[in-house]
Amino acid sequence: VDDEQNALSDEILSLDLKIKNILETNEILKSNEQVHLLDELQAIYEYASVKIESTLQDYQQALAFHAHLLSTKREFVSHGLDKLQAEHEKATVKFGQLKNQKQSLFDELKSKKKIEEISDAMKEIGKLDKELAKLTAIIDKKDDIDSKLAIERQSLTELSGQLEAELTSVTSFEDKFIDNFKEYTRGFYGVEYKFSLNLDQGKGECTPHVDDVESNNEGGLKRLEVVTFDLAYIKTVCDIKALRPNFVLHDSIDEIDIQHVRKIFDESIKLSGQHIVSMLSDKLITEDYQKYTRYIILELSQDNKFFKL
Repeated sequence: VDDEQNALSDEILSLDLKIKNILETNEILKSNEQVHLLDELQAIYEYASVKIESTLQDYQQALAFHAHLLSTKREFVSHGLDKLQAEHEKATVKFGQLKNQKQSLFDELKSKKKIEEISDAMKEIGKLDKELAKLTAIIDKKDDIDSKLAIERQSLTELSGQLEAELTSVTSFEDKFIDNFKEYTRGFYGVEYKFSLNLDQGKGECTPHVDDVESNNEGGLKRLEVVTFDLAYIKTVCDIKALRPNFVLHDSIDEIDIQHVRKIFDESIKLSGQHIVSMLSDKLITEDYQKYTRYIILELSQDNKFFKL
């Protein structure tokens, strides 16, 4: 209301000034008619480089001419006066209406009921401000969580890529191991054992399994199966140059037949890794002992009863 009232006030002042200028100009023209006539007559004809005496026959004709000129000037000056006065009246009425509206608003604000309503509204605004602050905090927290979530998702994507590469490595290792295990079991038993890692890529878990259709339950042969498994592992690591331990420490192989023991030693010697086993040396005949003595890393006897570091 104040802005509109100020604009109307400026408009009314401007219209007042224009109307006042028109009215004052007309009054001046009326009160000093003769002086203006003579002065303007002289100025006009001097501008036209024409002498009055040579143009008009008598003074009456000059007066009539300039009276018409003055009338035309007053008419020109007064042109649009009615419109300005109408606009002035309209603006004045509108200004009065705004003034009454403003006064009515002030009266309404002063009333007790309105003050209570305003007080309630301010309380409600205060509650809304607090709620807005809470919501803003939640939004900020959500944005922070979203940002962290994006980082974690990126990290998860990178880890998934690394895991995929590792799973590929596991699969290739499994394929090579299966071939080597078949080769060793065929060499020792004449039968190719079937091995499966049973890898669940979704869970990242595996349940290794050896097909026991051809498996042996006898102590020595059962232990020999474990030995062939170890040999297949070492050979696979060496074949694909995997970054994994290339040695296996095995317990006693005394139950295994001496023919198979010799074959175990011969196959182990071919490997780049270390296949460490334990057995009683008296199980070896002299020729065997001499053949494998340089591969013995620790030997206990009646003369050497303790480990030497």
